[in-house]
Formats: sequence, C-alpha cells, structure tokens
Amino acid sequence: MKTIIWVLAGTVILTGIMAASCYDDKKNEELTKSNLTKRAPDLKHAEADNENEFKKFISAKKLEILQNEKSLQDFQLKIANQKKDVREDYEKQITTLNLKNTDLKKQLAEIEYTNKDDWKSFEISIVKQMEELGKAIKVFTTTKKDEGK
Repeated sequence: MKTIIWVLAGTVILTGIMAASCYDDKKNEELTKSNLTKRAPDLKHAEADNENEFKKFISAKKLEILQNEKSLQDFQLKIANQKKDVREDYEKQITTLNLKNTDLKKQLAEIEYTNKDDWKSFEISIVKQMEELGKAIKVFTTTKKDEGK
C-alpha cells in the first residue's frame, strides 16, 4: 500500500512540474513576442541612421574625388609651358593618378547600401585607397612644382 501511495504521489508531482513548465514556456513566448514588437521601431530607426551615415560618407568621398580631379587639372595647366619631354612625363603620371581616381569614383557609384557590416568593410577599403591617392597627388603636385622652378 505504501508503494502505491508513493507512486501516485510521484506521478502527481511530475504531472504538476510538467504542467508548470508548459505554462512558463507559453508565458515566455508571449513576453518575447511583445519585446520584439516593442523593439522593432528601434531597429528600423537604427537601420535608417546607418543608411543616412552611408549616404553622407558616399557624398563626402565623391567631393574628395572632385577635389583630386581639380588638383590634377590645375597641375596640368601649370606644366603646359614645360619642355615637351618633361611635360609628357608629368602627363603620364597625371594619367595614372586620374585612372586611380576614376576607379574610386566607379566603386562609389556601384556600391549600394545593404547592411551596416557590408558597407563598413567597404568604407575601410575606400578610406585607405583615398588616403593613398590623396597623398600621392599631394606629393606629386608639390614636389613637381618645386622641381620646375
């Protein structure tokens, strides 16, 4: 008789535990859904901020490209009175720098915003390339002007 009582008591306890755990799962599921619903606007707002940041970055880099083009055009005008062989050497170097500038312009035109991680890796790459090109143009135009004097 004692064994039957212990078996029945154990069964009742196990049934109670299982019922309680099912109730908790449903309650947790409802809480999770409500939290997701509440946070969805925040996520959309953050994504919109990231996209705006992306657009500002692209605009700033396009402006830098235009400044690079202007620097090279100004330098080309300054060397117009140089000897033909010196001028041709300068023009080859200008052409090389213009090609790099044009390549960056093309990369900026082709990129589209997909998500923050993708464009952040693109940003790192473009910033590095633009810094290298900017330094090369600056060194080229300042040292070549000084040599021409």
